Amino acid sequence: MQQFQLADGGTLAYRDEGRGSVVVLVHGLGASHADWRFQVPALATRYRVIAVDLPGFGDSPAPGRPLQIDDYAAVVEALVDAVSPNAPVAIVGHSMGGAVALQAVLRAPSRYRKLVVANSLPSFQPETLRERLEVAYRRLVMRVLGPARLARLSAYRMFPRADQAALREQVIARGRHNRRQTYLQALSALTRWNAQPHLPTLETPTLLIGAEHDYFDADRVEQYAAALPNGRLHWFAGCRHGLPMEAPEAFNAVLLAFLDA
Repeated sequence: MQQFQLADGGTLAYRDEGRGSVVVLVHGLGASHADWRFQVPALATRYRVIAVDLPGFGDSPAPGRPLQIDDYAAVVEALVDAVSPNAPVAIVGHSMGGAVALQAVLRAPSRYRKLVVANSLPSFQPETLRERLEVAYRRLVMRVLGPARLARLSAYRMFPRADQAALREQVIARGRHNRRQTYLQALSALTRWNAQPHLPTLETPTLLIGAEHDYFDADRVEQYAAALPNGRLHWFAGCRHGLPMEAPEAFNAVLLAFLDA
């Protein structure tokens, strides 16, 4: 893992593999660069891959203050400026990482040539009873039972099949190391974030990747795609919230086809 020094004195851990045009990978809430274990080798044959650990997750130290989604995007932007100062990069985000990636592109569209968002929305402000219950469930489990228990429950929700035991163990292993306060602060930041009004201004070529059995309704993802001037949507039938790990070969094929085009 590499270390990037932030302007506020903090450090950001990231994995740096391959050569060529840069592709930045941004993980979801409570995750780390390890969730891209199936994507990094595939992408690194054609691109320079930067898989970041957001502040407070994975190998990156906890920030000194609560961060908003725009703060996470600013951190990613600083790293992009350092690793690719002279050329736009592609950015790929999963779940909360999709929010961070979208916010990063909205902040500085000239720095990004393509955007890929998987298992994510343009706003995580709860709108339906299902969404309010999802947020309440995560807060309650993390506060009362802690990171290890939430990681185990999340792993079984994402990968319920018997043949997915290895994926569950990987999620449990990295999730138990989450910091309770950092996770809760990031969850609160996510539920306050809303980029929906800015979508019509986003000219960056964008690929949305959705799963049939995700945590949120399919029509919200379809509305996301419809609001983008230069967006497209690819659905994975039968899949859940952990698409990059659940269906890596098919996911990688879709991702590379878009990045290469």
